[in-house]
Amino acid sequence: MKDKREEYLQKYDEFIDKANQALSERTNDYSYLMTRMSNLLEQSCGSQSIQYIQYSKFITEEKRNVRYNPEFFSSALDIFRAAADDYRENLLDNLPMIVRAEVHEDFLEQGEYLLEIGYHIPAASLAGAVLEDTLRKIHEEKIGQVAKTTKIGNLNTALKKKGVINDTDHKLIIGYADIRNNADHGDFEKVEMDQVKLMVPGVRNIMSKYLG
Repeated sequence: MKDKREEYLQKYDEFIDKANQALSERTNDYSYLMTRMSNLLEQSCGSQSIQYIQYSKFITEEKRNVRYNPEFFSSALDIFRAAADDYRENLLDNLPMIVRAEVHEDFLEQGEYLLEIGYHIPAASLAGAVLEDTLRKIHEEKIGQVAKTTKIGNLNTALKKKGVINDTDHKLIIGYADIRNNADHGDFEKVEMDQVKLMVPGVRNIMSKYLG
């Protein structure tokens, strides 16, 4: 009986073969395969993996006629093939996992690096995860323990009511939470590079201002 990993690897190979065949035959509808490829990336890599986010970002932001454009489909296939190689070689980067495992000493520096190489969507997700963890720590220091499932919005509201954070930062956090939610839930067209460039240092400022 095959395990999940073997099943996913087989699916990757199957979709790559089908995609190459579709390109060689110049079929006039690529949307079905692209949807299946997207589903496989989400299932195997995770919805917050850089691989899935980058693929979704490409097919969302590139406003072309996806169904009938072989050049677009070929580019999407290149991204899918690279993700398949990452999966095969165990090179997946899942943003919440990175935060929990403390792979880097400063996660916001990683966010800045992602911005430098053009990955503003995962940078927003990473900065959002850091912000949520920061607000939880502030709450624990200034108010008391809070459930680990408590989200940014509720933490922000509680800290504002207790006078821990000021009005300006409260409003900034609302904006950062919106950016993070859009990045995490696939609304990539609502996440602008310039917004994330302000968000990353903004989160760093909140950390330095309110934490111990």
